[in-house]
Amino acid sequence: MRVAVRAGVLLFFGMALFFLVYAVRAINDGSIFGFLVMAVMGMWTLYVVRAGLKLIPFLGSKIEVDNLGFRIFRGGGAESFHWNQNLEYINRPSLQILEVFDRSGNTILVIDHIIPNFNVFLTGLKNANDIR
Repeated sequence: MRVAVRAGVLLFFGMALFFLVYAVRAINDGSIFGFLVMAVMGMWTLYVVRAGLKLIPFLGSKIEVDNLGFRIFRGGGAESFHWNQNLEYINRPSLQILEVFDRSGNTILVIDHIIPNFNVFLTGLKNANDIR
């Protein structure tokens, strides 16, 4: 999985460069439509690269979820978080990633939607935020 994500980030970065180079070529050829299409595709691809870069540091993490909160196992250590810790999150369904932040706005976890029991984890975050 780690290799696939890293390779995907590199591939998408290459695609973004391709689209942006052709956007410049299109404008040089006088094609506004070609420029707009290639520029939008290049920007979207860079957005996907940004999401992949956010995900990479958390690829080796394991998550355990229960009624009280969750634990993140990373690098030989573990951190516990309770649902009532005022955690914020941004769910990005189009990119299939979920970012979790502490009260200070620091990223504590970025996961993709394909992990086992993702919906249980997301439901816990939603319920904790609904209670506040």
